[in-house]
Amino acid sequence: MAETFEKNTVYLARPELRGGDVKGNMGLLDKSAKSVDELLTQLQQYQPTDELNGVLVIHRPAMLRMLPGATQGHACNVIKFKDSNILHFIDVQKKTHLSCDLSLSQQVKPLNLIDQTKLSHQDAQISKFLGWVGADGIDLYKKEFHADINKKAGASSAPA
Repeated sequence: MAETFEKNTVYLARPELRGGDVKGNMGLLDKSAKSVDELLTQLQQYQPTDELNGVLVIHRPAMLRMLPGATQGHACNVIKFKDSNILHFIDVQKKTHLSCDLSLSQQVKPLNLIDQTKLSHQDAQISKFLGWVGADGIDLYKKEFHADINKKAGASSAPA
């Protein structure tokens, strides 16, 4: 999926493939976190003008890796488009998607009870989406977006 957004060419996700080498495909590591909470703190630093096209590599606990058919970790995409406050977590292998509103955690004034509840629920959903995290934590690898990715549908760059 990161390649699709980088090159503006549709790539087929293969959910049946397991244990791919993200490091070999993505290049250099951008950020690391030891827990979901630490990752969320890092992701909450993104401003509306920022964009993110990344892959999260979640290293699983050693006990889970001993189960039959288990892999060392799991990967999912995290995407934030420019001029948006929404983070999208996309897991093509599990065929699931979760959206997260960054504006809840970026408010300067104290949150009211409703917003506190929303933020707590949102953090719990993200934690459940990412699953168990081992001692090696979570790594974020970033790709660039294709130049045309933020253009509105139907908009033409040709002069009228």
